[in-house]
Amino acid sequence: MSRFPEARGGKRAAPRSSVSGVVITAALLVLPSLLTAEPSPRPAPGTATQVIADDLGRPFTLPAATPRRIVSMAPNITEILFALGLGGRVAGVTRFCDWPEAARALPKIGGLVDPNIEIIRSLDPDLVIAFRGNPLRLVERVRKLGLPVFVLDIGRTLDDLAPLIERIGRITRSEGRAAALNAS
Repeated sequence: MSRFPEARGGKRAAPRSSVSGVVITAALLVLPSLLTAEPSPRPAPGTATQVIADDLGRPFTLPAATPRRIVSMAPNITEILFALGLGGRVAGVTRFCDWPEAARALPKIGGLVDPNIEIIRSLDPDLVIAFRGNPLRLVERVRKLGLPVFVLDIGRTLDDLAPLIERIGRITRSEGRAAALNAS
């Protein structure tokens, strides 16, 4: 009897020792990368990851804490961020963001319809807030860079201001300040 039992179709099956050797070799090749890989980010104990939809229906994972570096892609967003006390966390704004005065000194990402993707990337934001006036193809390019993007499509009338403030408060984890601003 042969050392290699016949498999179906008259072909020889590989010896068990060869299969074991391939598995062991593959494990030895993969194991070092598994040991040095960065662990997946996990929510803090006792907190659940919350995913909401932006105004275009795209999923957005709420940050566990207030983002440290925010890029605003519209003047109304910039003004609301400053009103929420987040001006020190705004890393970049459009060239049309001129209020409050402190917004004028921030790095410019371009305009509403011509934001510079490379500048946005270089600012290393952990939140980019876009608005309906920003071209969707450019917003998608920012998203494809792996940057968290939230698109707002509300704010056409004065009655939309309170919900807009509430949404920005939620995505920046400043819900209490947003409620206080809406109440004032």
